[in-house]
Amino acid sequence: MHCKPFSSILFGIWLALATAAALADRPPANGKALSALLEDVEKSHPGVIMSAEFDDRRWELVTCASEGRSCRELSIDAISGKELRSSSESDWGRRPPAGGKTASQVARAVEERKLGVITEMEFEQPAWEVSV
Repeated sequence: MHCKPFSSILFGIWLALATAAALADRPPANGKALSALLEDVEKSHPGVIMSAEFDDRRWELVTCASEGRSCRELSIDAISGKELRSSSESDWGRRPPAGGKTASQVARAVEERKLGVITEMEFEQPAWEVSV
């Protein structure tokens, strides 16, 4: 009888858990496209979306007033696009330039290029950073 070493079994369990965790931090296949979700938020929350991150089965967005220091963190259901929670967020400083591409336009451009599923995007002066 041949037994696998204990370390191989532990590695197999770790690999399975790591894979499950990675998949849990990806938007569901039946979820609303991020660009469509961001368009809805842009319409209902005047201002500028500064970031979007998929975490714990929902999108966490930061939206800020175009001027001033008012920002909100929104928790959005990935499937329905429904707002689950909203809270104050500290000011994010510099906004994307007026007349520049919105978060939804950036997301749509990445989606159209079929580079992968967006898991996070954030405006970092002077450009958008997008993770797939």
